[in-house]
Amino acid sequence: MAKQEVEVTDPSKELAALGQQLKDHSVDGTIPTALASALSVKVDDPVLLDVMGVIQRRIINLQNLADSIADTDLDYDLRQSVVQACKAFGRLLNPQHANQPWQNFRHQCLTDAHLSAFKWFSQTARRYQPLKVIPESERTDALHRLGEVIKQTEQDQELRPWERAPLLDGLRRIEFVLEHLVFFGHDAAIVDLIVAHHKAVAVHDAMSAQDSSRATGNSSTLEALKNYAFVATLLLLPAQAATAYSRYQDWTQMALHWLIEDHRQTPRLLPAPSAIIREDEDREVLPSRQPNR
Repeated sequence: MAKQEVEVTDPSKELAALGQQLKDHSVDGTIPTALASALSVKVDDPVLLDVMGVIQRRIINLQNLADSIADTDLDYDLRQSVVQACKAFGRLLNPQHANQPWQNFRHQCLTDAHLSAFKWFSQTARRYQPLKVIPESERTDALHRLGEVIKQTEQDQELRPWERAPLLDGLRRIEFVLEHLVFFGHDAAIVDLIVAHHKAVAVHDAMSAQDSSRATGNSSTLEALKNYAFVATLLLLPAQAATAYSRYQDWTQMALHWLIEDHRQTPRLLPAPSAIIREDEDREVLPSRQPNR
């Protein structure tokens, strides 16, 4: 079967896209009000602070990447442009500026020059941290699948309240992250996916330990785990794409391999369709990302 071409992006290009989306978001009010509007949540929703923290970590990680790359790969002027763009973007999310009017302050922190610096840095960043672009049709499909599992879990009478709560918490979190992936980015999405997966595994294992009649699992837990594996395949950079970048090293891709492999090998899980889980020859274990020096 012919392999589909995989579109690749990187953290710098992703941040440029987010910056452009925020710059284009015209709404009156303070910074938190505008960000809540962009996320379609209430301004007092705790998830707003979470997202702001996620974006700040993405900015810091990109600045660290720019600082860590050897001079032969990145000239001084571009490096400084990226660092300044990161610092400016970070000011937009600094709690000290929360009362600033969004309409004026966003234009100061997200100038055309800042966004251009992210775009220019993209080709260099991609050699060190390539990311898989998730086609919109696949993202929509994943959201539909998650929505169906959430409904099933809400209505599942076999689940005890303490079992239902962590399952729904994980499923709804992944649904929200996928819906707003432009805000969360790949690394944060993968971390949330791993946490949600562990919650579902813990619920299943507790079921098995407490009641032998439930040792094979519950349909809701199995569906949750199966869909987490499916989302993992969407975020996983195929081996043929990863190996095209000789300097590529990323712990998150190792984590995705582990999550999918757990789904394939553990008896508690239902067999996954071959269209979801790649065949062995299409996968390759990648080395872990080395810490920046």
